[in-house]
Amino acid sequence: MSTITPTMGSTGAAHKVRLLLVDVHDISRHSFRQLLDAIGTFEIVGDTGDTTEAMSLAETRCPDVVLMSVRVRGSSGIEMTRRFRAMLPAPKVVILTLYDSPEYIQETARAGANGYVLKEAPIEQLLQAIDTVLQGKTYSSPGLPPLEPLKS
Repeated sequence: MSTITPTMGSTGAAHKVRLLLVDVHDISRHSFRQLLDAIGTFEIVGDTGDTTEAMSLAETRCPDVVLMSVRVRGSSGIEMTRRFRAMLPAPKVVILTLYDSPEYIQETARAGANGYVLKEAPIEQLLQAIDTVLQGKTYSSPGLPPLEPLKS
């Protein structure tokens, strides 16, 4: 199902793509964890619905990609995106949401999100988003405006 291959670590050895799941809904996190674990190319380094715990997990477990809902306890997904993208090294951030408004998409782009996937999308779109952002590109679910930061 996935075309994502393990990435090269600092030692030159291949490692699974490290994911952090951030969503206020326990069922959503559990479902994403089960789907992604079954694929075999990912290591889920943590999951939480709380912003303080999410930052702590990101700092200590160094995910390659954060999969995050726009609704999280303690802050907004947009503010959390800014905080994740300010980290060194900065993980890629893929927003998982029910919102398809162009204005909302641009707000997440300005915050530094690398990907924007609708929760109603098939798992293949999420896998494509992860693969795309790991290549240094941006991804938006088909039918949505491109995820491009506005020029100032």
